[in-house]
Amino acid sequence: MTVAVFALLLAVISVLIFCSALFSGLETALFSLKSHQLRRLEANHPKLTKFIQVFRENPRRVLHVLLLGDGLVKVPLVVLCLFVFWRSPFAVRVPQWLVTLVIFTIIVVLCDLIPKLLALSAPYRLSAIGAFTLQVSMPLLDRVGHTLESVSAALVDLLTPANVRGRPRLSGEELETLVEIGEEEGALHQAEAEMIQEIMKLGDKTAKDCMTPRVDTFMLPDDLTNEEAIARLREKRHRRVPVYADTPDQLVGILDVKTFLLDPSEHYTEKLIAPSFVPETMRALDLLKLFLTHAQGLAIVVDEFGGTEGIITSTDIVEEILSDAEPLENGKFLVSGNARLDDLSEHLGFDLEADGIDTIGGFVFNRLGYLPPSGTKLEIPRLGITVRRAGRKRIEEILLEKTTATGSDQASTRHNNTVES
Repeated sequence: MTVAVFALLLAVISVLIFCSALFSGLETALFSLKSHQLRRLEANHPKLTKFIQVFRENPRRVLHVLLLGDGLVKVPLVVLCLFVFWRSPFAVRVPQWLVTLVIFTIIVVLCDLIPKLLALSAPYRLSAIGAFTLQVSMPLLDRVGHTLESVSAALVDLLTPANVRGRPRLSGEELETLVEIGEEEGALHQAEAEMIQEIMKLGDKTAKDCMTPRVDTFMLPDDLTNEEAIARLREKRHRRVPVYADTPDQLVGILDVKTFLLDPSEHYTEKLIAPSFVPETMRALDLLKLFLTHAQGLAIVVDEFGGTEGIITSTDIVEEILSDAEPLENGKFLVSGNARLDDLSEHLGFDLEADGIDTIGGFVFNRLGYLPPSGTKLEIPRLGITVRRAGRKRIEEILLEKTTATGSDQASTRHNNTVES
């Protein structure tokens, strides 16, 4: 082996070590990023917008690419290391156990341990550097990954006996059809079938669909005395309360009310927990999994500009499963003013649509042009609407009744104190 060839091989080995370390460190860095760091990365590097969107929607795909890239680099790295040790002028004098130790150190320490430790200490910086490389290599690695996955699946099907093969996974439509058949045949009660269907629909829900809106959220400013804060907390009796600085868009933490009330010796702002921020577009099922694996149990929902939209807890998601509509007799429904129009459309059997409006309370407010008092009635084609309860700022409860009217919209403002259901 000439000196030039030996030097070239060492250079190739160094490049492979760097690439493997980059893949390994980037894997740790990306999955250590908080939601606000992802938003900052997207804002500071617009060219990464598409990659970050892929990472948010399908993190498993990015993980597969990282692991595949790391594996494809490590294989030639080990082969070249063995070749250099065996064919180098020093091969005779180097014991085999030492060669094994050196290769182990290169693969485990240089390619895995050190990059991961560095990634944990500075995940944002490494993500900003490595994401560009990953974005360029993803199309090629994706193709290789799909090919290997197809070959692996074919080999598994070939080697697995037919009687022990897993059944193909049902699609959402097939599962919904099975639930309906089970209900018709009496295998499922109506309430059970409705619950299963609501859980399946939760896959399409987002954090915004399930959250408590900002206007309904109880928060504390950070400039109260402990006595003032305790008085408000005892009045509302919430388990966790967000605390803000100047406006609700400037949240500084979450107060664990029980911990504070047990020991109010320090100011309540000294006992805050770091808030978790989630985008309003985050899938409700993903958020529920997050709540089940993290003890905090409350997250701040933010819009695309970082403004506070509301708060969400695991209870909010469960209540979304249970639905906001309470069916009464003769085609009537008692609903919350926060009930979403798309959900009600499914209950009613026809569409309720209004540009830029998500809830039935907002729909009624928009039609009337003012905040109606309790007892106000509104008639639209195929539906009669009665405001059962209204607060100072919003409609809290509404009675819906299917009608056969098909004429133009009519609004009636009969203010009755009591409305029969």
